[in-house]
Amino acid sequence: TFYYDGHTVNKAGIENITIGPKALPYINKAGESVGDYKQKLAQRFTTYLAKNQNLAIVPYGFPDENGERKLSIVPGGGAMSNKFADNSANELIIPKADFPIDLNLTSLREVEISKSRIDKVLAYGAFTKLTVNDSLRSTILFEDKFKKIKTRHLPIDMNPDPWRWLDAQVVNLIDEITKNLDNPDSKWCDAQSNGKSTRKNLQELYKNQLSTCLSPLPSK
Repeated sequence: TFYYDGHTVNKAGIENITIGPKALPYINKAGESVGDYKQKLAQRFTTYLAKNQNLAIVPYGFPDENGERKLSIVPGGGAMSNKFADNSANELIIPKADFPIDLNLTSLREVEISKSRIDKVLAYGAFTKLTVNDSLRSTILFEDKFKKIKTRHLPIDMNPDPWRWLDAQVVNLIDEITKNLDNPDSKWCDAQSNGKSTRKNLQELYKNQLSTCLSPLPSK
């Protein structure tokens, strides 16, 4: 929690990123390291969360052996890092989020839906589970599964690299989840999650927890 002009402002942030075994083969085949892709997912989610909801956010960082998450600030910027014999840097300890978020990319899928002699339809899907906890991680405040599926109509002899479309669905899903936190769309909840239950739980999460993270700074 921090204070601005006499007001208390809580913080949200990604604390854990998990990649499931049904997503790993596509990530590995794309040449992405798992660690780098976790970092990318966390950055995407926090960026869209701040953009779409104007919430106060703590950055993501990998925990060290003591469980602390740190950011390394090299004097003079990253270009100066090689000039220090001991690779020294100033380290900032990332504060704990009041509402830590866990994002689990459970699965990525490429599925052929139909084909004829001249064309075919492929579906590309991203599947996630989102969990929001209290600051002590003693209570799960929200947990639900979300999906985003896009179909592509292609010539029968065209076999594109699926990664472009799969990664795009991940980005689209993160954008849509963060857009629907404060006023979830009923049709979106029906199509991408568990309908009325998801909508009700998102509304309660925003009203009771995430609205206390509204940034006092302008969104633009």
